[in-house]
Amino acid sequence: MYKRCDIVSSTRKKAKFLNLAFLIFFKGIPVKCYEVTRCSEKDRAACYVWTSFRDHPEDMEGCACWLLRGEYHEEGSRQAQKCRKCGYYCAVNRDAGMAVENMADVAVISCSGTINLEKTRGLEKAWEAVKKSNKNKVLLDITKVSSIYSCGLSMIVKMHRECAAVGGMLIVVGCPEFLRPVFHAARLARHLLFAPDRDAALQRISAAAASRKEEEERKAAAAAEAPPPKKYVPCWEYWKGQNPHNATTCDECFHRQKAPDRPCWVVEGLVEGVVFQFVNETCVDCRYFDEFAVVPQK
Repeated sequence: MYKRCDIVSSTRKKAKFLNLAFLIFFKGIPVKCYEVTRCSEKDRAACYVWTSFRDHPEDMEGCACWLLRGEYHEEGSRQAQKCRKCGYYCAVNRDAGMAVENMADVAVISCSGTINLEKTRGLEKAWEAVKKSNKNKVLLDITKVSSIYSCGLSMIVKMHRECAAVGGMLIVVGCPEFLRPVFHAARLARHLLFAPDRDAALQRISAAAASRKEEEERKAAAAAEAPPPKKYVPCWEYWKGQNPHNATTCDECFHRQKAPDRPCWVVEGLVEGVVFQFVNETCVDCRYFDEFAVVPQK
């Protein structure tokens, strides 16, 4: 079990991290990386960022240290994995350029800047949050997007498919003119739904909902007009124990004794070990057969 002092220490560290993240995003106050990580003197001595800027620490304010010297450019590198676990990196990149708005039954995800690998991860987190809120009608506002990588396009396609799979729809809103060739080159211009602004997108969602409701009402009306299915009654109950065309009673009938679950007009045949079924010709003119076996023509 954890000691009380350990819990208090952990809580204080989280509070400091959240406070620094608040300063970075909402107050716009530049923060140095070591103020977040609280690294030791030994760690600083081995850090190329610290050794480069220790004589002028003010230059480290808001520094994107993970981009220096191209250390982070290799996606699978050990340094890239280490950076993603760093508290400073998480604070600076936490959902940057992504915003989620929840309306009555529509979710709006707004993006800005370049939808690169990091922004795609942020978009994925935003999409997971939308799915947890059970919203299947989504507007993806890219009005302020300057460029988009292939990973971003892939994420948009994933969102579109998952929306469609649950009967919803994803509409890309405000696509800048210079980004349209990107969607055309990826052959997504016809696959995705686009709208010039949010009002047009909401109108399209309303029109789709009205059309779907009209279709459901039409199907319900057609189902109401259709005659209810006739309840099957065993032949011995229908004839009340005696078919007037038979010499024997229903209690003596071979069919009732051996195959009560099969309609009496169905006969089984056997050829080379293969079982098949056919209609007994003597039943074709039977009133019971006409009532329960013959499907009326429309």
